[in-house]
Amino acid sequence: MTQAIFAKSGLSITGDEIYQILNGRIRAIQADTSNNQVVVYLEKKDNSGNTNASTTERLYFDVDSGNEATGAEDIIKAINGLAKHAQTVKIADIPSRSINGVNGVRIPAFTIASSAISVASDIGPTLATAKEGANYTVSITKDSDAEISLTKTGTIATASDALAVFTAAEVAAEGFVATDACTISVTLSVPLQPSSSLTVTSSVTLTA
Repeated sequence: MTQAIFAKSGLSITGDEIYQILNGRIRAIQADTSNNQVVVYLEKKDNSGNTNASTTERLYFDVDSGNEATGAEDIIKAINGLAKHAQTVKIADIPSRSINGVNGVRIPAFTIASSAISVASDIGPTLATAKEGANYTVSITKDSDAEISLTKTGTIATASDALAVFTAAEVAAEGFVATDACTISVTLSVPLQPSSSLTVTSSVTLTA
């Protein structure tokens, strides 16, 4: 039977990523001591991306500091040591059930594309390279008065999700006005594994 790895985290894995794993496209499993993670590099199904640097198909796993090498080795051993009819290796969200300190899926880096937002319409940041299926918490806070702030939560639908989650009425009622200098903060987290999260902030100036 086909063997696969999946993270018991609730975070979606793209069809391409699943395809690569199921068709033996793992080209490398690498310990990254700089970022406390294990990186699984996958060749693309068109046979491109035949070096680690040239493939964008990757899975990232958080690892306890100092366990990067042994975490990578244990993932390899788990793959190679599966029983003949086994189908999966579970990398659990509960540390005590993890493979040698491998804590689960790492949230990939993402950016906030917005720089100016009009208070006349529903507002919120537009993201780039966000991970589908991740939970988000987005807030906007006035720099000169931290009590003027709004926060919303939800789930990422697309990699370039436009999170226009604050209505014009909410923004006005909270006391935001045009020319306000504000800070937008977006935190993405893995469902069922909220400790795995990444926060990005951006400065914005509200416009009329």
